[in-house]
Amino acid sequence: MLQAMRSKAAGIVVKFLFSILVLAFAVWGIGDYSFLKKSDPTALEIGNVKVPASQLDQQYHTELDRLRRTLGQIDPETARQFGLMDQVIQRVVYRTLLDKAAKDLGVRLGDDVVRSRVLADPQLQGPNGQFDRDRFQQILYQNNLTESGFIAMYREDFTRALVTEALSGGAHVPEAVVDRLYRYRNERRGGEAVFVPAASFPDVGKPTDADLKAVYDDNHDRFTAPEPGADRGARQPRRPDVACQRHRSADRGRVPGAPADPGHAGEARGRAAALPRRSRGQGGL
Repeated sequence: MLQAMRSKAAGIVVKFLFSILVLAFAVWGIGDYSFLKKSDPTALEIGNVKVPASQLDQQYHTELDRLRRTLGQIDPETARQFGLMDQVIQRVVYRTLLDKAAKDLGVRLGDDVVRSRVLADPQLQGPNGQFDRDRFQQILYQNNLTESGFIAMYREDFTRALVTEALSGGAHVPEAVVDRLYRYRNERRGGEAVFVPAASFPDVGKPTDADLKAVYDDNHDRFTAPEPGADRGARQPRRPDVACQRHRSADRGRVPGAPADPGHAGEARGRAAALPRRSRGQGGL
């Protein structure tokens, strides 16, 4: 009897506790338990877009696998020397900016457009020029992608291509810039080096002072520089007016303090009035 009562009481308590646990998960959900979450720090911030480290790491390993298929085994140090991580970061930034531009411009692609582009892609076609399902699956396997992931990536790439074509379609580069850029990129220069041993030159000896002076006298122009301002025209001294000269000559014989001779003064004033006036800035007294 007592054993039966204990069994029933234990069953009621267990059911009650289990009901509370189920109710807690139903109300708050398992996502509210932070201890179950794995931290994924932000690797890049491009404007208001945050790129997690897991996405950057995934793209890095994708590029590393692609290089290994092409060049063979590559260790992380060799990849670092190649600047693989910098290339991945630049590609992520470039794609993020184009995605933001496409979103701001309202560029959207329908499923029919994406499907037609995928079927017309030469890389996914077989020898008969038609879409090859086996080749498509092989590309998915090589790039570690699912079919839905490939379609999403294809849609994003095609959207970015539309944005870049819209930005660069109406641009026109001047012919002068094209010509200079072409010559700069395709210019080739060649050179030859000739080795002449020092023993092949005869000993000319030490020159004397007379020899140095003779060389200097024979090549005087090579050891001198033109005088500063020698190429400018010689400045002619300004000549005073004739009337002023005669007025001074007339006053030269006058006693200081004595009145001027009215005859000479009148003559000087008459001659000065007959001369043309000079404009300001031409000199003169």
